[in-house]
Amino acid sequence: MCFYIFIICLFFYFAFAFKDTLVQRLSVLTAVL
Repeated sequence: MCFYIFIICLFFYFAFAFKDTLVQRLSVLTAVL
């Protein structure tokens, strides 16, 4: 059971990290435009 919780935590961590990088790239694109 703890293994599944660990996988879910990793999934959310990578999802938030990817979202942050995506927001930064979008902000850079809007700044260039």
